[in-house]
Amino acid sequence: MNPAGYPLIQAQFAVQTNRTTSDNPINRYSVSPRDALKANPDGSVDLFIQAESPGAHHESNWLPAPSGPFVLMMRTYWPKDTLLNGSWSPPPVTRSTSASL
Repeated sequence: MNPAGYPLIQAQFAVQTNRTTSDNPINRYSVSPRDALKANPDGSVDLFIQAESPGAHHESNWLPAPSGPFVLMMRTYWPKDTLLNGSWSPPPVTRSTSASL
């Protein structure tokens, strides 16, 4: 997710799953810019939404998720018109080549 591509909102947004896991070693149930996400050198931000830790280097961008199927949701607060009228949409979710179900 590129900071310029963040949801066009005037307040806050968060990404979460529909199923939280009680076995969550970092006690995190959503991710948002207030989590001090680490940006890539090009300014984009990768979120790691998976059951296992992606490693210490990526843990700031990790949303612990169930090991089975789940639904990913984005909550937005005080959205701008481009979000409301559908002219902006979130970037696609891509599965890592090393991911498996």
